[in-house]
Amino acid sequence: MALQVLVVDDDRQLAQTLTQQLSALGFEADAAYTGAGALRMLETTEYALVLLDLALPDTVGVELLREWKQRHPHLPVIMISGSATIPLAVEAMKLGAVDFLVKPIDMDLLQAVLQRTVTALRLQAENVRLRTLTQGDPVKFLGESPVVKSLLAEAAKIATSDKPVLLEGETGTGKQVLARFIHARSPQVAEPFVTVNCAAITETLFESELFGHEKGAFTGASSRKPGKLELVGKGSLFLDEIGELPVNCQAKLLLAVEDRVYERVGGLRPLTFEGRVIAATNRRLDAEMQRGSFRRDLFFRLAGFRLRLPPLRERAEDIPLYVSLALERCRRKYGRDFEPADEEILVALRSYGWPGNVRECLQHVERAALLSDGARIPRSLWFAFPPSPAAETDRGEDLRSAVDSFRKEHILGVLARCAGNQTEAAKRLGIERTHLNRILAEFEGRK
Repeated sequence: MALQVLVVDDDRQLAQTLTQQLSALGFEADAAYTGAGALRMLETTEYALVLLDLALPDTVGVELLREWKQRHPHLPVIMISGSATIPLAVEAMKLGAVDFLVKPIDMDLLQAVLQRTVTALRLQAENVRLRTLTQGDPVKFLGESPVVKSLLAEAAKIATSDKPVLLEGETGTGKQVLARFIHARSPQVAEPFVTVNCAAITETLFESELFGHEKGAFTGASSRKPGKLELVGKGSLFLDEIGELPVNCQAKLLLAVEDRVYERVGGLRPLTFEGRVIAATNRRLDAEMQRGSFRRDLFFRLAGFRLRLPPLRERAEDIPLYVSLALERCRRKYGRDFEPADEEILVALRSYGWPGNVRECLQHVERAALLSDGARIPRSLWFAFPPSPAAETDRGEDLRSAVDSFRKEHILGVLARCAGNQTEAAKRLGIERTHLNRILAEFEGRK
């Protein structure tokens, strides 16, 4: 949707010329010839920015600017004048004008000022949107796609129960974030959220880590140590990468979560486990059970509810949100502003497969921002997609799927090497640019 601009100038010929030139630049432009007329139009239409003449028949532009800034503090105003002086320009800038142009207006200069102002407006809008999305709730799982909204609605319902939850999804899809989302909306929100990385626990330390140990229970046990089951109290125990847990450890975990009773290593007094279990895995536990590497009884104990987190490629409409989030993080982290990605860049980002999902997307944007010398990130950095080490193994055995996967990787690889230049990419691929546009639309799920 085109941005709406209001031109305020008593020179009707100049005002009409400016509105025509602004329309040619892609804006929707209206004209007002008096201060009173401009005020009426501002009350009925939400303009993105205003070009305001310094001298009007019924008021002084500077006074009008002062009044507007009280009513519309965030409205960008570009002052224009045929008899500008340095004191007037300084006064206008102090009152909040974003720039001051002298008549006759140089259209190249005006276009540059408008572009800079529009970029600032987009950055402000993205910042507001991100603050809205990330504030208010204690934990926010970002996503505006229908599949994410459905997932979060189901998770919010599940949160009110004390039944165990199994989160399934590829690496980097946000399983721990969703686990915290569920905990934050549970009746036990004030209780601890304790994480256990099952992939990092050795079989010999599993019992001590989960159940705790008494002083002298083994060499090096110089004092009593509470385990994770004890530390969690009535809160949530998050078992990350549960599919990596050795089978022997699975049996011990099953007894604890099923009977709700356990003992510290070296202890004689039974303790009660009162927490809720939320487990997560990037493995297909159905297949692991078939192979005998995951206990069937533990699976059904953990899968009171099962939630599947979709990979980023299945919700590509959320990618611009994560790109904006990453740029905002970089702005705070590095103290620099970064221009938002344009539509051509977003098309390529939405088309890329993101084998590392949200985590990879955020890291890709941060890497591009960090390597950029200025606010505008070069296209070569946007399109420098990292090679996927799992690309060959992820294609599966089906010939059509493998061919489609290779086709997509090859086309996006050529596009990346051309720094997003679709004309050059089409030339290297030996196809028409219109054909390439259709292919990219197909990758995005558009017809």
